[in-house]
Amino acid sequence: MARKPYNTGMKWIVTHALPPAALAQSLEQALLNSSDNMPARLAELFGPLHARMLASPVSEYGCTPAERLLLQTNGCRISTDDTEPQGIKGAPALPPGSALPALEYGIRDPDEPVWIAQACATLISAERATLLPLSDLQASEEDLRALHEAITPLQGQPGDPFELEMLTPGSWRVRGNLPEHAWLASPGAVRGQDLGDWWPTDDAWRPWRRLLNEIQMCWHDHPVNERRSQQGMPTINGVWLYGGANGWTPRPEADVQWITELTRPAQNGDWAEWLCGYARIVEQLLREKEAMPGTGHNVQNDFELILTGDDRIVSLHTDASKNGQRTLGQSTPPQATMHRVSSLITHLLKNTLSRLRGGQPGTTRPDPHRQQSSPVSSSDSPLTRQHPQQTWSHWWNNV
Repeated sequence: MARKPYNTGMKWIVTHALPPAALAQSLEQALLNSSDNMPARLAELFGPLHARMLASPVSEYGCTPAERLLLQTNGCRISTDDTEPQGIKGAPALPPGSALPALEYGIRDPDEPVWIAQACATLISAERATLLPLSDLQASEEDLRALHEAITPLQGQPGDPFELEMLTPGSWRVRGNLPEHAWLASPGAVRGQDLGDWWPTDDAWRPWRRLLNEIQMCWHDHPVNERRSQQGMPTINGVWLYGGANGWTPRPEADVQWITELTRPAQNGDWAEWLCGYARIVEQLLREKEAMPGTGHNVQNDFELILTGDDRIVSLHTDASKNGQRTLGQSTPPQATMHRVSSLITHLLKNTLSRLRGGQPGTTRPDPHRQQSSPVSSSDSPLTRQHPQQTWSHWWNNV
């Protein structure tokens, strides 16, 4: 990817760069041991930066921490500290994630709520039902269009409460009799979680549940799903509805760079690959920091690094009250091989992986109708925790 020109500052957002609490200490040791120079490189990158930790529980925001940042960097009001907030009709009574579909699908009309139904797989076990979003299904456009054709007769008749408009294969805009001020979360936010904690059950949702049941029955023995089942793939057996805020026009921040390399390994519980990716990202960020214009104090003040986890965000920045002059050493790629990292993982994580229930996020069941307690401060209180002279291990382990 071509390097974009730098202006006066740069913000880097690295998704899924904060480890799950149950694995934090083990992964810290594995990362430190992944190469001889890794401790020095981590200190070089994180040492000059001050950390601000923000709680971002999906039960409060209705979206993942990364999706929260996506909204914020496009001008959507999320917290009371936001400058020049984006006004979105309907949003004040809804979780911030309700504004996500309008951004994802480029819907600007400020006078109509945006509801999106996205194809998904619901996995049923003896204990609970969980969701795999469309991004995890490896579904072809051809298959998704075939499923769309199958449900076309289900709506469009006089008196039908809903209209479904396909925006992209596997995603439909829903218009019709949906409750106002509904509390629903994005597919990414509920990924792997018990759907019993998220699905609305009150009477106002009966018309939508009826249509959903019809979609499920229509797709149950569809040839697409029969083939997927034979191939050992999850069947596409329903849709997940989210949104509710009106359309809005983004105002993107300049000079925001996203690094998403760690997301898929973290979601799959592939911590060996996650560690290898982390080492590569550390070196990449050090190179980027060296390449920024200016020297010393100016460089340090222009660099912001934001890391996300499953339920929190760490914002790393320089301390403007101090002279940030620092000479970075030459970048040396980490020498650890996948075999070495895998061995470390086996040794360090054998007693903790089971605590994650297979390494998937969402093992804590949130109650979307109740204020959640959190070891980190709540989203918008002045309380976001500031850690000026702490080492990176402090916020990594969420101490």
